[in-house]
Amino acid sequence: MSFFYHEKKWVASWQGHTIVVTNWWDLLLRTGESLIIDGRPIPQSRPPGMAASNLYGEINISGNVPNVRVHIGHTWGLKIACHIFVGDQLVGGDIDKKFLV
Repeated sequence: MSFFYHEKKWVASWQGHTIVVTNWWDLLLRTGESLIIDGRPIPQSRPPGMAASNLYGEINISGNVPNVRVHIGHTWGLKIACHIFVGDQLVGGDIDKKFLV
């Protein structure tokens, strides 16, 4: 870990399930994201150096498997924001923020 490390975390609940998204960066320009659903880390693959990220996972409910999609990107104030979707429904993150891209 470098001497300057910044982490932002978002938590959403949907029908009794917990979705946690974390984004971090440091002064050495290292970055990372994680998606955890109900305490289980969801492995992701992402090209390095991307300005915006999409993370994907699933929630298993008695055979019904709604998709979880997370978008992390920059807002007009050049701050990091997040939208968390289950299916097509926006369920958490920075619901009121708009992305640059």
